Amino acid sequence: MNGQTAKKYIFHSLKAMVLGLFASLIMGVILRTLGSELEIPFLDRVGSLAMEGMGPAIGAAAAWSLGAPPLVLFGCACCGLAGVQGGGPLGALLAGLAAAECGRRVSGRTQLDILVTPIATLLAGCVVAELAGPPIGSFMRFLGGIVVSATQAQPLVAGAVIAVVMGMAMCTPFSSTAIAIMLDMHGTAAGAATVGCCCQLVGFAISGYRDNGPSGLVSLGLGCAMLQLPNILRNPYIWLPQILASALLGPFATTIFPMENMPAGAGMGSSGLVGQLGTIATMGATPQVFLLMGFFHFLLPGLLAWIFAGLLRKAGKIHDGDMRVSTTL
Repeated sequence: MNGQTAKKYIFHSLKAMVLGLFASLIMGVILRTLGSELEIPFLDRVGSLAMEGMGPAIGAAAAWSLGAPPLVLFGCACCGLAGVQGGGPLGALLAGLAAAECGRRVSGRTQLDILVTPIATLLAGCVVAELAGPPIGSFMRFLGGIVVSATQAQPLVAGAVIAVVMGMAMCTPFSSTAIAIMLDMHGTAAGAATVGCCCQLVGFAISGYRDNGPSGLVSLGLGCAMLQLPNILRNPYIWLPQILASALLGPFATTIFPMENMPAGAGMGSSGLVGQLGTIATMGATPQVFLLMGFFHFLLPGLLAWIFAGLLRKAGKIHDGDMRVSTTL
């Protein structure tokens, strides 16, 4: 496997993990929060079940990303369940990938395929889950603890760094959602991450309004900041307004106006309003919380990005059309 193939393999695997997270944990958070706030027990139960299904969903997604045959894919769901228990989402992904790689190599090669394929799939995935899961889980929790501790020790600097890094990750294949969940990011660290992600989404929606119009407000502001990645590669200056907004607003979420979130919402920003639902689930549905979200998730990110983009346009660094996107990723 050469470097280019390895990079493609990693990106496809991470994308699959994010899809698995969306279909289980993140949708579960949305439904459970709605069920709790609207007092609809059914939504609450469905959301809780979806959140518990994160491991199987990631395992199946890993198999799907490799084009695994049906028997292998179904076995990988079980391996994802084994991997998530000790290693979290990354453990589920690795167990699913190991199971899929082994299963698809033996699939269809014997007369006892109905037995050999699922057994090989299950054994390979569960061995990886058993051996690699706990160390991976401990290491990711250790890294997450460092992030949270740094936020408490140096809230000003950590708030800026977390907001910038997580916001930038949202525009790349290295998913901010996966990072936040793998690191178990919570508390004000998660709050700063949410602000940083909102700065990218809302910032691009506002600063690129003249290129994308009302459709951009939805596709970027409430959708996917990675739509701008090709434009960022062509002209990195268009990224600067959002990065500066993140650096300025992130510290507010860890100091003067402390905001919190849960891991599933920390890396989502305003995408599908998951970050806001996570904030409500963590901090409560009070007028103060809605006011903070209004300012630090929407108004200020858009305003600052618009100001910085305007200055860069006047300086000749950003031109009309530089932020035009296709709404299909």
